[in-house]
Amino acid sequence: MRNWIVKTSALCMMVALAACSGEKASENPAPKKEVKSVYRVGSELSKFPVVMHDGKGKVEGFEAELLQAVAEKQGFTVEYTIDSWGGLLQRLQHKEADMILGSVTITDERKQQMDFTDPVLPYKTGVMVVPKLAKAQKFSDLKGRKVNLRKNTVYEKLVPVFANDSGKNMVYPDSVWGQVKSLLNGESEAMVGASITLEYYQKQYPEKKFHIIYEDNSPVSYYGWAVQKGDNELVHRLNMGLNKVKQDGTYDKIYQKYWSKQ
Repeated sequence: MRNWIVKTSALCMMVALAACSGEKASENPAPKKEVKSVYRVGSELSKFPVVMHDGKGKVEGFEAELLQAVAEKQGFTVEYTIDSWGGLLQRLQHKEADMILGSVTITDERKQQMDFTDPVLPYKTGVMVVPKLAKAQKFSDLKGRKVNLRKNTVYEKLVPVFANDSGKNMVYPDSVWGQVKSLLNGESEAMVGASITLEYYQKQYPEKKFHIIYEDNSPVSYYGWAVQKGDNELVHRLNMGLNKVKQDGTYDKIYQKYWSKQ
């Protein structure tokens, strides 16, 4: 009997302490999480027409202008950090950047490491070629030709389609502009990339008579803004802003500045 009484008394004391703790917790509620007013944005130096830094603090390009419009709608500002693609991924992983932008393709593999906003741009994978290769109808027709693409991107998986046995026909520039220059100076004959990028540069150099090849079964992919894994608050703020600029016509206005509507 005495043992039962001791256990019961101990239980009553625990309940009483828990009740007191609950009262104190209600008297001192946890402070609300402060909403950030400045976000650290990482991008490469130049991925025009989606983003480009002039070295004097000015940032241009579709995604940069779109983010600025979203920031104004949502009441925050941004500070840019420039790095290589690999460096940007490291910054995001180590929480040295809140988000990264600039032709970041949304993929299931990447979703394991980072979160994404709603899509900001759709595109298809294409190949821009010099006039003498304009009769090519599919990517495999270019096997063995001098083809340039960027490593550590979604396009790297296409290397086996274009590479000859030695692989020496492949050219790997370190930037989008590097790809364009490679085509302009004759170092390569074909450039692999996103439709929105290829079509932009095709229009910039009409005298070159570049031709773009798309495959009929090529799926539509999407660029999004990547944020730290689990940062649901930032994803929500960005998506809210994207929805606003799409509804009020701002998105279309910025889009038409770089590409004409089809």
